[in-house]
Amino acid sequence: MFASLPPQSRILVTGANGFVASHIVNLLLQRGYRVRGTVREPRPWLDQLFQKYDYESALLPDLAQPHASLFEDVEGVVLVATDNSFDRDPALIERVVQGTLAMLEAAKHSAVKSVVLTSSSAACNTLTYASEPTVIDNATYNDSVVAAARAGENPPEVVPGATVYAASKTEAERQAFKWVEENQPPFRFNTVVPDNVVRNSHFQRRALVLMFQIGSRVNPNVSESVAPVRAFLQGKDFFMKMFPPGWYVDVEDVARLHIAALLDPKIQSERIFGTAAKFRWTDVIAIMRRLRPNNADIPDAPNDYQCPFDYVGAQRAQQILLDFYGSGWVTLEDSLERAIIDLE
Repeated sequence: MFASLPPQSRILVTGANGFVASHIVNLLLQRGYRVRGTVREPRPWLDQLFQKYDYESALLPDLAQPHASLFEDVEGVVLVATDNSFDRDPALIERVVQGTLAMLEAAKHSAVKSVVLTSSSAACNTLTYASEPTVIDNATYNDSVVAAARAGENPPEVVPGATVYAASKTEAERQAFKWVEENQPPFRFNTVVPDNVVRNSHFQRRALVLMFQIGSRVNPNVSESVAPVRAFLQGKDFFMKMFPPGWYVDVEDVARLHIAALLDPKIQSERIFGTAAKFRWTDVIAIMRRLRPNNADIPDAPNDYQCPFDYVGAQRAQQILLDFYGSGWVTLEDSLERAIIDLE
């Protein structure tokens, strides 16, 4: 597959120590790219993790204040970092939007040729067990969650952190596309919109080992994606009762979609949905029991509920994977099996 940015080009990845971002960094380095990863504070374990590659960390405490040196010799940018503190203050929405637009503005005044922004299914919908059937396409944004979060501004009141986070992802993606349309920058721009991201990897476990060796007190946030799997193996079913099933996607596929969107010159101004397939909790439990038949603790699924949302762009994302890599989605069973192995 022809890439608009040849190997040895320098790519800037924000929040490089994060779960999805670290996978993107890893795959870029394996393809021969040089990577500059931003972190809010020093992460020695991250530098050791990638020490055999051309990787460097750069401090960026505030996305809204990127310094020009950050973009020196940079030809591609992947904007993954966001505020995931689940702060209940609606002012977070504007901070995230301003941070996103500041990075786009800085990229406009550099040699950057391609930018990819990580969004979230939270920018499209809020899934509950009471959700109605909905078709999600390029024009679908989570307006209801933005309204709910904004309602806490006048007069100020406490809004659930998850609501504010979802509103920030919604507005950041929407305003980014608006900025690109109005400013016509010299770079291609795309977003990746993943749903339920599954699986750790041996690569993430190595990060934890390095943290222990270095004595770091900062959790690299590499294990949250397998929290439900861990709970099920231990006989706990609260995840299934609290959260309805939606669409799954393997973390490697999320990373691969980012890289394809960054490098493939044919992908431009697209909203790429990281949604491999719908899943039900009964599917997950059946697979886990098949994979670990001796584990009698795996709980029963409380219901056979299936997500009522349909993503129009799911097939487009699979075609991107097939065109760029020659292989489609990682299956739910393969993703769960790898997650279980990583926990053992």
